[in-house]
Amino acid sequence: MISLQKSIRSLFLAAAALPGILHAQSALSEQADKLNSQIFSRFIGKHGIMYDYAGLHGEVQLPSKEECESMKPNALGWWTPIENGGFFNGLYLIEQCRRYVNSKNEKDKEHVRTLVRGLLLLQDAGRTPGFIARGVGSDGQSHYPCSSNDQVYPWYLGLDAYLNTDIPGAEERKEIAARLRIAAQSDRFSVFDCGAVRAVFSIPLCRCVWRCRSLPIPILISTIL
Repeated sequence: MISLQKSIRSLFLAAAALPGILHAQSALSEQADKLNSQIFSRFIGKHGIMYDYAGLHGEVQLPSKEECESMKPNALGWWTPIENGGFFNGLYLIEQCRRYVNSKNEKDKEHVRTLVRGLLLLQDAGRTPGFIARGVGSDGQSHYPCSSNDQVYPWYLGLDAYLNTDIPGAEERKEIAARLRIAAQSDRFSVFDCGAVRAVFSIPLCRCVWRCRSLPIPILISTIL
């Protein structure tokens, strides 16, 4: 009898707490929606790529074509708004795919497509097969010549998450699968876009080679020169 009384009491307590729990969940969901909206309106550019930083209203000054080609301030685009496009887009796409799977909301679907568009542009920007750019400059195509594995891995994972949703059609699935194969089967210098570099060995390029430390440096240097 005592055990039954305790069970009934616990049940009543849980029922009494339920409205508060549901209210808290609703408030949390509302804040998540606001945060997501803020990120897309402020940090996702017109090319569908997430910036490292932006003003309160999304204002941002992107590197020009000339600055990318001359590797200013450096070959990796460190300390510019386009330093981590592959990294941020890929990871955020994973969560946006999960969000869409749970909501089946058209706005969430559009957010997913926007991030995918950005990731594909990062692959199209380079002239070296398998190269995934960090971001694009003000012309929507120029980029810094040195990427990194911390840009490439999230790029793969984000597109893989996209393929695990019901958004892409059959033809788009084939296209993205082909893109993934190109990136995966390319040579081991794909974190460096040789086609975007002047034929001059410079200090910024030395820094780039140091950054790409997972590669055999002597071979990389001999390939560049």
